[in-house]
Order: sequence, then C-alpha cells, then structure tokens
Amino acid sequence: MKYSAPIKSSSPLAGKRIQSYQTEDELHTDAENLRKKLVELVCKEGTFSSLAVLEMSQQLDEYIVHMQKRIKSYKH
Repeated sequence: MKYSAPIKSSSPLAGKRIQSYQTEDELHTDAENLRKKLVELVCKEGTFSSLAVLEMSQQLDEYIVHMQKRIKSYKH
C-alpha cells in the first residue's frame, strides 16, 4: 500500500510527502522537526488559533496518523 500525504506550502517541510518507503527513523525525525516548528510558530503567533498554526498542526496530525497506521500494520 502506497501512502502519500501532501505537506501544505506554509510548512517548513513544504513540498515533501510522507512516503511509505521512508524509514521509521526518517519519519520520526520529520515529525519531531515539524513538532518543534509548531511550538516555535505558536510562540511567534501568540495563539493556537491562527491559520498558520492550524495548518501546521494538521500536517503534524498527518504524520502521527501515518506512524500509527504503520505500527498497526506491523502488529497484524
């Protein structure tokens, strides 16, 4: 199963896609980097409800869901 989630243009990972061939370490590193950028953006914006923060949060959600799907597929 090939899975690819687009990363929105406002993201520091813009243009990058979550690929099924990406190693667990790469996927975790990208998600962690995005999480750090999200924290920085929240501090910069001063709110959790700005459009940029919401978009980046949704992108991080996509990484988390992808990682959870991988873990689930390994258990079966």
